[in-house]
Amino acid sequence: MNDRLVHNCSQILCELLKGKIHVNNLIKQTSIYKNYVFEANTILLENKLAIRTIDERIHKQKEFIELTEMGHELAKIVESIAKFNKCYLQLQNKINENFNILEKGNGKVIKNKLLSRGWTNEEIKHYADFALEVDEFRKICPSQFINALFNRYILFLYKFRPKSYVKDILITVITDGLINHFLADLKEQESLITQSFSGASNDGIAKHANQAISKLHENNVEIFRFISEYTPPIQLNNRFITKEAKNLLESFFYVLKPNKEYLSDYIKSCRHFLRKIVNNERRMEMLAFYEELNRSG
Repeated sequence: MNDRLVHNCSQILCELLKGKIHVNNLIKQTSIYKNYVFEANTILLENKLAIRTIDERIHKQKEFIELTEMGHELAKIVESIAKFNKCYLQLQNKINENFNILEKGNGKVIKNKLLSRGWTNEEIKHYADFALEVDEFRKICPSQFINALFNRYILFLYKFRPKSYVKDILITVITDGLINHFLADLKEQESLITQSFSGASNDGIAKHANQAISKLHENNVEIFRFISEYTPPIQLNNRFITKEAKNLLESFFYVLKPNKEYLSDYIKSCRHFLRKIVNNERRMEMLAFYEELNRSG
Protein backbone atom coordinates (compact mmCIF):
# COMPACT_ATOMS: atom_id res chain seq x y z
CA MET A 1 0.00 0.00 0.00
CA ASN A 2 1.75 3.17 -1.16
CA ASP A 3 2.10 6.33 0.92
CA ARG A 4 -0.21 8.36 -1.32
CA LEU A 5 -3.05 5.87 -0.90
CA VAL A 6 -2.51 5.71 2.86
CA HIS A 7 -2.54 9.50 3.09
CA ASN A 8 -5.74 9.72 1.03
CA CYS A 9 -7.44 7.03 3.12
CA SER A 10 -6.44 8.82 6.33
CA GLN A 11 -7.70 12.18 5.06
CA ILE A 12 -11.03 10.68 3.98
CA LEU A 13 -11.43 8.84 7.30
CA CYS A 14 -10.99 12.09 9.23
CA GLU A 15 -13.40 13.91 6.90
CA LEU A 16 -16.00 11.18 7.49
CA LEU A 17 -15.79 11.79 11.24
CA LYS A 18 -18.03 14.79 10.55
CA GLY A 19 -20.76 12.44 9.31
CA LYS A 20 -21.93 10.68 6.15
CA ILE A 21 -20.84 12.41 2.95
CA HIS A 22 -21.73 11.99 -0.72
CA VAL A 23 -18.70 11.07 -2.81
CA ASN A 24 -18.89 14.29 -4.87
CA ASN A 25 -18.81 16.37 -1.69
CA LEU A 26 -15.94 14.23 -0.44
CA ILE A 27 -13.92 15.19 -3.51
CA LYS A 28 -14.66 18.89 -2.95
CA GLN A 29 -13.96 18.84 0.80
CA THR A 30 -10.68 16.92 0.60
CA SER A 31 -9.43 18.42 -2.69
CA ILE A 32 -8.16 14.96 -3.62
CA TYR A 33 -8.17 14.05 -7.32
CA LYS A 34 -11.46 12.20 -7.95
CA ASN A 35 -9.89 8.95 -9.21
CA TYR A 36 -7.78 8.83 -6.04
CA VAL A 37 -10.94 9.33 -3.95
CA PHE A 38 -12.58 6.39 -5.74
CA GLU A 39 -9.44 4.31 -5.15
CA ALA A 40 -9.32 5.16 -1.43
CA ASN A 41 -13.07 4.60 -1.02
CA THR A 42 -12.67 1.11 -2.50
CA ILE A 43 -10.03 0.29 0.13
CA LEU A 44 -12.20 1.67 2.95
CA LEU A 45 -15.29 -0.22 1.79
CA GLU A 46 -13.53 -3.53 1.11
CA ASN A 47 -11.86 -3.45 4.51
CA LYS A 48 -15.07 -2.58 6.37
CA LEU A 49 -13.88 0.84 7.47
CA ALA A 50 -16.81 2.48 5.68
CA ILE A 51 -20.15 1.52 4.16
CA ARG A 52 -22.44 2.90 1.46
CA THR A 53 -25.79 4.16 2.72
CA ILE A 54 -28.86 5.85 1.31
CA ASP A 55 -30.53 8.55 3.39
CA GLU A 56 -34.04 8.97 1.97
CA ARG A 57 -34.52 12.13 4.01
CA ILE A 58 -31.87 13.74 1.79
CA HIS A 59 -32.25 11.83 -1.47
CA LYS A 60 -33.97 8.57 -2.34
CA GLN A 61 -31.24 7.31 -4.64
CA LYS A 62 -28.08 9.20 -3.75
CA GLU A 63 -25.44 7.04 -2.04
CA PHE A 64 -23.38 8.32 0.86
CA ILE A 65 -20.16 7.06 2.46
CA GLU A 66 -20.30 6.50 6.22
CA LEU A 67 -17.80 5.17 8.76
CA THR A 68 -18.27 1.79 10.42
CA GLU A 69 -17.40 1.34 14.10
CA MET A 70 -13.90 0.19 13.15
CA GLY A 71 -13.51 3.06 10.69
CA HIS A 72 -14.60 5.56 13.33
CA GLU A 73 -12.09 4.16 15.82
CA LEU A 74 -9.27 4.26 13.25
CA ALA A 75 -10.16 7.82 12.26
CA LYS A 76 -10.08 8.86 15.93
CA ILE A 77 -6.59 7.40 16.33
CA VAL A 78 -5.41 9.24 13.21
CA GLU A 79 -6.97 12.43 14.54
CA SER A 80 -5.40 11.96 17.99
CA ILE A 81 -1.91 11.80 16.46
CA ALA A 82 -2.54 15.04 14.59
CA LYS A 83 -3.88 16.61 17.80
CA PHE A 84 -0.78 15.62 19.79
CA ASN A 85 1.56 16.89 17.06
CA LYS A 86 -0.27 20.22 16.99
CA CYS A 87 -0.22 20.59 20.79
CA TYR A 88 3.42 19.56 21.03
CA LEU A 89 4.42 22.09 18.35
CA GLN A 90 2.53 24.82 20.21
CA LEU A 91 4.35 23.86 23.42
CA GLN A 92 7.73 23.96 21.68
CA ASN A 93 6.96 27.35 20.18
CA LYS A 94 5.99 28.71 23.58
CA ILE A 95 9.16 27.30 25.12
CA ASN A 96 11.28 28.83 22.36
CA GLU A 97 9.52 32.14 22.86
CA ASN A 98 10.13 32.28 26.62
CA PHE A 99 13.17 30.16 27.40
CA ASN A 100 15.58 29.84 24.47
CA ILE A 101 17.18 33.21 24.95
CA LEU A 102 20.39 32.27 26.75
CA GLU A 103 22.97 33.88 24.49
CA LYS A 104 26.20 35.72 24.86
CA GLY A 105 25.71 38.70 27.06
CA ASN A 106 25.66 39.71 30.70
CA GLY A 107 22.89 39.02 33.19
CA LYS A 108 21.41 42.48 32.69
CA VAL A 109 20.92 41.87 28.95
CA ILE A 110 19.14 38.57 29.65
CA LYS A 111 17.03 40.16 32.37
CA ASN A 112 15.93 42.94 30.03
CA LYS A 113 14.97 40.39 27.39
CA LEU A 114 12.85 38.49 29.92
CA LEU A 115 11.20 41.66 31.18
CA SER A 116 10.33 42.58 27.59
CA ARG A 117 8.60 39.20 27.25
CA GLY A 118 6.40 39.72 30.28
CA TRP A 119 8.42 38.10 33.06
CA THR A 120 8.24 39.60 36.55
CA ASN A 121 11.36 40.20 38.64
CA GLU A 122 10.29 37.37 40.98
CA GLU A 123 9.88 34.95 38.06
CA ILE A 124 13.26 35.93 36.65
CA LYS A 125 14.87 34.80 39.90
CA HIS A 126 13.59 31.29 39.16
CA TYR A 127 14.50 31.33 35.46
CA ALA A 128 17.02 28.48 35.71
CA ASP A 129 14.58 26.28 37.65
CA PHE A 130 11.75 27.06 35.25
CA ALA A 131 13.93 26.32 32.21
CA LEU A 132 15.06 22.96 33.62
CA GLU A 133 11.53 21.91 34.53
CA VAL A 134 10.11 22.92 31.16
CA ASP A 135 12.86 21.08 29.29
CA GLU A 136 12.22 17.89 31.28
CA PHE A 137 8.50 18.15 30.59
CA ARG A 138 9.13 18.66 26.86
CA LYS A 139 11.48 15.67 26.65
CA ILE A 140 9.23 13.20 28.47
CA CYS A 141 5.99 14.01 26.60
CA PRO A 142 6.78 12.08 23.37
CA SER A 143 7.73 8.88 25.22
CA GLN A 144 4.57 9.04 27.33
CA PHE A 145 2.48 9.68 24.23
CA ILE A 146 4.08 6.61 22.65
CA ASN A 147 2.93 4.57 25.67
CA ALA A 148 -0.59 5.90 25.28
CA LEU A 149 -0.68 5.29 21.53
CA PHE A 150 0.82 1.83 21.96
CA ASN A 151 -2.04 0.94 24.31
CA ARG A 152 -4.66 2.28 21.90
CA TYR A 153 -3.16 0.34 18.99
CA ILE A 154 -3.12 -2.99 20.86
CA LEU A 155 -6.70 -2.49 22.03
CA PHE A 156 -7.68 -1.77 18.41
CA LEU A 157 -6.14 -5.09 17.34
CA TYR A 158 -7.95 -7.01 20.07
CA LYS A 159 -11.29 -5.37 19.38
CA PHE A 160 -11.39 -5.54 15.57
CA ARG A 161 -8.72 -8.02 14.43
CA PRO A 162 -8.33 -5.93 11.26
CA LYS A 163 -7.08 -6.98 7.84
CA SER A 164 -3.57 -6.12 6.68
CA TYR A 165 -4.67 -3.01 4.73
CA VAL A 166 -6.18 -1.51 7.87
CA LYS A 167 -3.02 -2.17 9.87
CA ASP A 168 -0.98 -0.72 7.00
CA ILE A 169 -2.95 2.52 7.20
CA LEU A 170 -2.58 2.80 10.95
CA ILE A 171 1.10 1.87 11.13
CA THR A 172 2.00 4.24 8.30
CA VAL A 173 0.14 7.09 9.99
CA ILE A 174 1.87 6.34 13.29
CA THR A 175 5.28 6.15 11.64
CA ASP A 176 4.75 9.37 9.73
CA GLY A 177 3.44 11.02 12.89
CA LEU A 178 6.32 10.57 15.29
CA ILE A 179 7.07 7.04 16.37
CA ASN A 180 9.53 5.05 14.26
CA HIS A 181 11.49 3.67 17.20
CA PHE A 182 8.61 1.76 18.79
CA LEU A 183 7.50 0.01 15.60
CA ALA A 184 9.44 -3.10 16.56
CA ASP A 185 7.43 -3.36 19.80
CA LEU A 186 4.18 -3.08 17.85
CA LYS A 187 5.23 -5.89 15.51
CA GLU A 188 6.21 -8.08 18.47
CA GLN A 189 2.88 -7.49 20.17
CA GLU A 190 1.02 -8.17 16.92
CA SER A 191 2.92 -11.45 16.57
CA LEU A 192 2.02 -12.45 20.14
CA ILE A 193 -1.63 -11.65 19.50
CA THR A 194 -1.62 -13.68 16.29
CA GLN A 195 -0.04 -16.62 18.14
CA SER A 196 -2.57 -16.38 20.95
CA PHE A 197 -5.45 -16.47 18.44
CA SER A 198 -4.02 -19.37 16.44
CA GLY A 199 -5.94 -22.55 17.19
CA ALA A 200 -7.53 -21.10 20.32
CA SER A 201 -11.20 -21.35 21.20
CA ASN A 202 -13.30 -18.21 21.57
CA ASP A 203 -13.13 -18.62 25.37
CA GLY A 204 -9.34 -18.92 25.17
CA ILE A 205 -9.06 -15.81 23.02
CA ALA A 206 -11.29 -13.86 25.40
CA LYS A 207 -9.24 -14.95 28.43
CA HIS A 208 -5.96 -13.97 26.79
CA ALA A 209 -7.38 -10.63 25.66
CA ASN A 210 -8.65 -9.82 29.16
CA GLN A 211 -5.22 -10.57 30.65
CA ALA A 212 -3.49 -8.37 28.08
CA ILE A 213 -5.97 -5.53 28.54
CA SER A 214 -5.43 -5.67 32.32
CA LYS A 215 -1.73 -5.06 31.72
CA LEU A 216 -2.56 -2.14 29.45
CA HIS A 217 -4.69 -0.63 32.20
CA GLU A 218 -1.68 -0.86 34.53
CA ASN A 219 0.31 1.02 31.92
CA ASN A 220 -2.46 3.63 31.75
CA VAL A 221 -2.08 4.19 35.51
CA GLU A 222 1.61 5.00 34.96
CA ILE A 223 0.65 7.51 32.28
CA PHE A 224 -1.98 9.03 34.59
CA ARG A 225 0.67 9.40 37.30
CA PHE A 226 2.80 11.32 34.83
CA ILE A 227 -0.21 13.53 34.03
CA SER A 228 -0.82 14.02 37.77
CA GLU A 229 2.73 15.21 38.23
CA TYR A 230 2.46 17.78 35.48
CA THR A 231 -1.18 18.85 35.63
CA PRO A 232 -1.03 22.64 35.26
CA PRO A 233 -0.01 24.68 37.04
CA ILE A 234 3.12 22.53 37.18
CA GLN A 235 5.37 22.50 40.21
CA LEU A 236 6.70 26.03 39.99
CA ASN A 237 3.41 27.50 38.72
CA ASN A 238 5.04 28.45 35.46
CA ARG A 239 2.38 30.55 33.76
CA PHE A 240 4.34 30.81 30.51
CA ILE A 241 3.40 27.34 29.28
CA THR A 242 0.33 26.57 31.41
CA LYS A 243 -2.16 26.70 28.52
CA GLU A 244 0.05 24.69 26.16
CA ALA A 245 0.88 22.09 28.82
CA LYS A 246 -2.81 21.67 29.64
CA ASN A 247 -3.70 21.18 25.96
CA LEU A 248 -0.93 18.61 25.60
CA LEU A 249 -2.08 16.66 28.66
CA GLU A 250 -5.63 16.68 27.32
CA SER A 251 -4.31 15.09 24.12
CA PHE A 252 -3.07 12.14 26.23
CA PHE A 253 -6.62 11.49 27.41
CA TYR A 254 -7.83 11.86 23.84
CA VAL A 255 -5.60 9.02 22.64
CA LEU A 256 -6.00 6.85 25.77
CA LYS A 257 -9.78 7.10 25.56
CA PRO A 258 -10.38 5.67 29.06
CA ASN A 259 -14.01 4.84 29.76
CA LYS A 260 -15.81 7.02 32.27
CA GLU A 261 -16.02 4.28 34.92
CA TYR A 262 -12.29 3.61 34.69
CA LEU A 263 -11.41 7.30 34.95
CA SER A 264 -13.90 7.78 37.80
CA ASP A 265 -12.18 4.97 39.73
CA TYR A 266 -8.83 6.59 39.03
CA ILE A 267 -10.07 9.96 40.29
CA LYS A 268 -11.19 8.27 43.53
CA SER A 269 -7.76 6.69 43.97
CA CYS A 270 -6.15 10.05 43.23
CA ARG A 271 -8.02 11.74 46.04
CA HIS A 272 -5.94 9.80 48.57
CA PHE A 273 -2.71 10.62 46.72
CA LEU A 274 -3.65 14.29 46.35
CA ARG A 275 -4.17 14.69 50.09
CA LYS A 276 -0.37 14.67 50.32
CA ILE A 277 -0.25 17.89 48.30
CA VAL A 278 -0.10 20.72 50.79
CA ASN A 279 -1.32 23.33 48.32
CA ASN A 280 -5.11 22.90 48.50
CA GLU A 281 -5.66 25.17 45.48
CA ARG A 282 -3.41 22.97 43.32
CA ARG A 283 -5.15 19.82 44.61
CA MET A 284 -8.57 21.17 43.65
CA GLU A 285 -7.31 22.27 40.22
CA MET A 286 -5.98 18.78 39.50
CA LEU A 287 -9.23 17.09 40.50
CA ALA A 288 -11.23 19.59 38.47
CA PHE A 289 -8.99 18.88 35.47
CA TYR A 290 -9.66 15.12 35.66
CA GLU A 291 -13.37 15.52 36.23
CA GLU A 292 -13.71 17.99 33.35
CA LEU A 293 -12.05 15.44 31.04
CA ASN A 294 -14.30 12.69 32.36
CA ARG A 295 -17.44 14.74 31.70
CA SER A 296 -16.32 15.62 28.19
CA GLY A 297 -15.66 11.92 27.40
